[in-house]
Amino acid sequence: AVETPAVVGALTSARVLTMTYEEGVSVTDVAGLRRLGLDPNEVSRLLCEAFNAMIFDGGFVHCDPHPGNVLVRRRRRGHCSPHGAGGAAAGGGGGGGGGGGGDG
Repeated sequence: AVETPAVVGALTSARVLTMTYEEGVSVTDVAGLRRLGLDPNEVSRLLCEAFNAMIFDGGFVHCDPHPGNVLVRRRRRGHCSPHGAGGAAAGGGGGGGGGGGGDG
């Protein structure tokens, strides 16, 4: 699942977008992914599926997908997904002055 950090309206203006901070490991941090008990190849597959869904199903795409903006973490307990509980969830990074989403 892909999540986007929430916009912090009180700190956002016409020129500054402030979003909540999201924890995660860079999608390129293979050792970090393994520390989370995740298979880097599976994370890569899920990330490709997420971007394909954004492009071909939703019509919207994360336009700044560098590793600092794409973070991975284990799914939260109770989160439902077609990929099974406890697996990888990839999404855009976040926090501070902008960025993309977190995980699912």
